[in-house]
Amino acid sequence: MKTINEIREEMTNVRASLTAAAHDALALGSKEGVTVKELTAANEKTALLRAQLDALTNALKEAEATGKPKDTPADGGAPAGKGEKGMTLALRAKLKSPEYIRAWGKMVRTGLRPDKPCPSDDMRVLYDALTEVGGTPEGADGGFLVPEDVDHTIHELLRDFNSMRSLVTVETVNTNKGSRVRDNAPTKGLVELEAELGEIDDSDDQPSFVPVSYSLRKFALIIEMSRELLNDNVANLMGYVARWYAKKQTITENKLITALLNLQTAQNITPEDDEDAIRKIRSILNLALDPAISPTAMIVTNQSGLDYLDSIVDGNGRPLLTESPTTGAPMLLRTRPIMAFSDVQLPNRVVTTPGATKGTYFPLYVGDGMQYGTLFERQGLEFVTTDIGAGAFEKDSVKARGITRLGASRFDADAMVRREIFIAD
Repeated sequence: MKTINEIREEMTNVRASLTAAAHDALALGSKEGVTVKELTAANEKTALLRAQLDALTNALKEAEATGKPKDTPADGGAPAGKGEKGMTLALRAKLKSPEYIRAWGKMVRTGLRPDKPCPSDDMRVLYDALTEVGGTPEGADGGFLVPEDVDHTIHELLRDFNSMRSLVTVETVNTNKGSRVRDNAPTKGLVELEAELGEIDDSDDQPSFVPVSYSLRKFALIIEMSRELLNDNVANLMGYVARWYAKKQTITENKLITALLNLQTAQNITPEDDEDAIRKIRSILNLALDPAISPTAMIVTNQSGLDYLDSIVDGNGRPLLTESPTTGAPMLLRTRPIMAFSDVQLPNRVVTTPGATKGTYFPLYVGDGMQYGTLFERQGLEFVTTDIGAGAFEKDSVKARGITRLGASRFDADAMVRREIFIAD
């Protein structure tokens, strides 16, 4: 049960999300040809936010009247009977109309907000839509219903970056902490009976299960933008901001996944020559990994590691790596794909202390990342803006805030091995 102060704080957060909705999708809102699907998704999300605020408002009134907070839905969710789909058909039709799309685009260019009087009849459709959702506009704390598709845009852009997400299993969760269960593989067969009617033993090699916990952490960043620049070139600026947050998101995910990979103990590969290097690298696939894991394994390294692997040839002049049939690039090692990251994202380890260990160590991970670990995320990347708080009002600027909640856990330690290719100075 929430306290009065907790309810007020949550109301502030929800109001901020409503205020930010008008700016979240500036890029999409100023474009022509917005699809019905995009508008519907925007309406559903905004209706849910407004329902959350209504529920919190009722809870606050009850708490102030009785001194005991009224139960509110978990995580500030919509009350029973007011789900995301709870909007009228008339409102759906309104948001699909060309009049609404034109009014929305004009609102973006002029900076109109719900707390201001309706300037003209052609903008009335925006105010009518707010009223139909439930209640009148709530001044600067409210927001027009907008095609809020920034999160979708960012996820599309993530595919353009060299993300490690594809290496591991990705799971969306609803809580910041939790656990999953995995079993320990059996090591013995069935027990042979001494006679046809012999007693069956139940004490040998029973199934056992191990909990694997996860804990999410919050990562965030604020970007400040000039209002003049935002109004002059909405689509390009917001597109830039989306790409910026997408890159930051990818870097954050990659750091978590790299830390997960580095839980494995590294063993050095110190090749005497190319033939020796080929033998040691191939033995990883043959011996270090379980036969069930090796066929689905992939090789992860950086630019330096890829360059080294690509330079190795055997005594007959045959390279260690073979060309991919799709790209023609040398990105296969015995049919296993290679994923190479920049040396900045996946740096080499350099030892400068004089001695036998002085040199450069190229990272090399071999295994099935899907079996090895999971990246947990909650709610995706939250992207909101404000022109009121955080000093934006005083500077006449707009501040964009991105928040993401992520965590990574290892499931099967035997599904991945870590090596370092040592090149002595």
